[in-house]
Amino acid sequence: MLVGGRTSYINQSPAAELIFRLRQHQISVFIVQDRATGGDCGAPLAASYAFHLRSWSSDGLCYFVVGDVSTDDLNALAKSMKSPGP
Repeated sequence: MLVGGRTSYINQSPAAELIFRLRQHQISVFIVQDRATGGDCGAPLAASYAFHLRSWSSDGLCYFVVGDVSTDDLNALAKSMKSPGP
């Protein structure tokens, strides 16, 4: 369930942050222009043992899905965001 959004920054570039709630967990989805990551959408966020990260690039934007949920839950959200809407 989408619960909010705000502006965040990745490498000093503005990024949209969508905030989802799944059970008692928060999942953040960051969306930033490719140029802010130097064209590498797979590496600009530090990894942590407590959080999982999925990232991809589409149409000049980088997407980062970050949360402390299971990898299955994180993959499901990432897949739903990649799928075209109705």
